[in-house]
Amino acid sequence: MSVRKRSDIEDVRHHVTVRVDAERAYHFFLEQFPSWWPRDFRTTKPGSKLGVDPRQGGRFYEFDELGGEHTFATLLACDAPRHIEVAWHLNGFGRIDPDPEHATIFEVRFVSEGATRTRVEVEHTAFERQGTKHARRVRNGMDKGWPTILSEFAAKVEMALT
Repeated sequence: MSVRKRSDIEDVRHHVTVRVDAERAYHFFLEQFPSWWPRDFRTTKPGSKLGVDPRQGGRFYEFDELGGEHTFATLLACDAPRHIEVAWHLNGFGRIDPDPEHATIFEVRFVSEGATRTRVEVEHTAFERQGTKHARRVRNGMDKGWPTILSEFAAKVEMALT
């Protein structure tokens, strides 16, 4: 995990197990991100086109109706096929906050459970960076959102198997 200040706000942790090896799960999560990220989890409008630059320093972005690009996350670390670390630039209202000092951090670990199963673990932290007014709102939103996100990911992995 990158530098993070500890606070009294509990980290968010969720996981899902998928029926592919860690290498495939890692690459699907990162490189196929636009195909599996939930349609309703957008900053402009549901179903807006997404993009990803799947390398350290790369970004996750959304296209608005006029074709403008809006970066909502930055890829801080990539260690294929073990983990990725992402700076999440959304505030408590689901809007992009361009100040990198306000970004929360999530790490995704891909834990092999044999040749054809991987446990995908998410830990989302650094909510205190949102400031006193918004930290708990962001934390609670992510705690509710990650199960949906991981469920979509697992469903798309399952579809890719057939």
